Amino acid sequence: MMTAICSSLDPLRQKNNNRFARSSNPKLLNCAHYRKLARNVTDAGWRTRLEVKTSTATVVPKPFGLMVAVLDQQQLTGPPTCKNKTGGLKKTTDLTSFFGRLVTSRNMNTISCPGLNDVTWERERATHSIADFISKTCTLYRGNNRHKICKELFGSQAQESQLTAEQKSHLITTLDARSKWEVKRHGERSSIYSSNCERTFICKNTEKNAVCPACEELKGLRSLIGALNKDYAEKDKLKFTRDTYLSDNINTFSPTLLKSTDARLLSNSVEKASKGDFSDFCTVLAASARNGLFDNRDATRGLIKAVAVKAARENAGKTTRAISPRALNLFNDNFAGRGNRSLRMKRAKDGMHLVDGLQIVNFNCIAQVLKDLGYSGPVAAASDQTVCVKRLRHHDGHLVGAQGGDISFDDPSELPALVKSVVKNKELCSKIRAYTLQVPLPNIPTFVVALIASCDKETSNDIVESHLKFLELSQEAGINILSVGADGAPTELCAQNALTDTASQFISYSNSRYDVHVKVPLIGHPPRPVVMVQDPKHARKTGANQLSSGACLLVMVGEMCDAWLNRWIGHRERIRSAWTADFFFRHWKNYLLKQQAEPHKLMSFAHNCISPQSFKIFSTLATSLLQLVIAHREFYPTIPLLPWKHGSEPCEHVFGWMCVISPRFTVLDARMMMPKIHAIVKNIMSGRMKIPSSEHMHSGYQ
Repeated sequence: MMTAICSSLDPLRQKNNNRFARSSNPKLLNCAHYRKLARNVTDAGWRTRLEVKTSTATVVPKPFGLMVAVLDQQQLTGPPTCKNKTGGLKKTTDLTSFFGRLVTSRNMNTISCPGLNDVTWERERATHSIADFISKTCTLYRGNNRHKICKELFGSQAQESQLTAEQKSHLITTLDARSKWEVKRHGERSSIYSSNCERTFICKNTEKNAVCPACEELKGLRSLIGALNKDYAEKDKLKFTRDTYLSDNINTFSPTLLKSTDARLLSNSVEKASKGDFSDFCTVLAASARNGLFDNRDATRGLIKAVAVKAARENAGKTTRAISPRALNLFNDNFAGRGNRSLRMKRAKDGMHLVDGLQIVNFNCIAQVLKDLGYSGPVAAASDQTVCVKRLRHHDGHLVGAQGGDISFDDPSELPALVKSVVKNKELCSKIRAYTLQVPLPNIPTFVVALIASCDKETSNDIVESHLKFLELSQEAGINILSVGADGAPTELCAQNALTDTASQFISYSNSRYDVHVKVPLIGHPPRPVVMVQDPKHARKTGANQLSSGACLLVMVGEMCDAWLNRWIGHRERIRSAWTADFFFRHWKNYLLKQQAEPHKLMSFAHNCISPQSFKIFSTLATSLLQLVIAHREFYPTIPLLPWKHGSEPCEHVFGWMCVISPRFTVLDARMMMPKIHAIVKNIMSGRMKIPSSEHMHSGYQ
């Protein structure tokens, strides 16, 4: 039928062509382009009409005449000019205008594929989110075996780290071509897409968070599920990630983006950034350094490098012996700072300088610090002695270095006689007694409240007098002393027992079944609990140093020390551990005394037990721990009890720093060192400075 219709139209088409040939205008006859254009348009019009009539498509053309695309007869026989003959073509209608657009159903909508993320793919049993995976994954093209493809392309012995730039490019191209899914990072719209993602698709208006069919199929892909559930390297372990994995992400950060980032950072001032987070400040500082902030400042660059190298070596557990002290001289020569006068004024105001002996001025200074901290709870005190160099020195109108304290003089001419008298009576001081205060809470430094030039043959009565005066001044300054620590020396133990006997009121606890009788002395006006404590770390060192100790003894001593020093157990477990060890020492002593009383004794308490002094130390630790628990419960119920903060450890640390600063120090040297030692201890206990701890158990104090 189509052939018959087309053949019937040929005479009419030939007739029109003849009209062009008979035209009297020679220009029109030579206008072959015009004739060709009219013929093509005419043919297209006829074919389109016939095809539309015989087609079953739903697209319906608009009505048009038989010769709508060709010139009519009037145009062909009009004025004999080519311009007029072609003027009608300007009004020719485009053929596509006769067709209407395909209309989508109202219930359907065309949207862009959002990819797979935590919103479009809800995984209730998942342990890791998709956002977390995208932020930690190294490669962009997944769903293929990277190592197999590398060996397939470059041989079985090929290693990705040894590939050339051209081979690396070929590998990345192959990974991209064979990938089943890929990671795209677009800020807040980062998602996982199928390699065959349709980009846009049609879905119902009622469907929420829909993805294209290709991305939907990824939800059942094992390679993607395994990648999402895998644990990726974090923090310290990230440095072990292979460089070949990380190199894929380098290209995602273009130089333009890096320059733009630096531009944004440079818009923030270094001074403003220094008041915020330190990591943000370092980022701004690095951008400013790249912009030339430290040009012609060699000393500054050297200082930054030296500090960074020192911190890195300390974090790696290395020493700083290879770092020259000349850096300090370089710093002093190139940087402005406080002068000597300004430093002296600052030290006089905030330096924790001490007045000789037990003076209320020292106590008031520390009480003001505690008040500024807002603390009014219990304080752990400690007292101990250390040796010093025998030497007399004059300072601020006093002769320093004699036993009993400073000797004042009014005229320098009196010094020769005073020195001669001290030397003749053998009153040169060789020991210093220190009193320290420690708030039993974290990150609060130790305070040295008094340094006393002790007598060579100091008795327990002398120590008791010093303790009583110390407690009296503490109460007068408003400092609540809860415990007085000692290191287990015989005179210290006797002084503690004598101090307990001076109390007239007690808090008592008794358990006749286990023969446990505990009294907490109340001293002062008003009465406050004061517990006598032996240092647990000193006890641990004592137990380790016992030559005749066996494994059983080590277990019991460890149980006792663990009750004081373990920071992860409750008070009930502490009491149980401490008294388990105490009962062991009781039965051990009773057994040895029973064997000693037999006619043919093979054992004795003196020969088969630890030293009597060590036995006294261990036997008092359990009682002291229970006394602290009772005192906290009755007087300080809202303050946490930290047993490891009680003892003579603060004194040992202060003495240790004295030896570090000046191995051979005098009484005056020790007193002048206090501001520096306080600054060191404050920075260490606040976490600003770190010192390596000893790995040897016999060192005692860590």
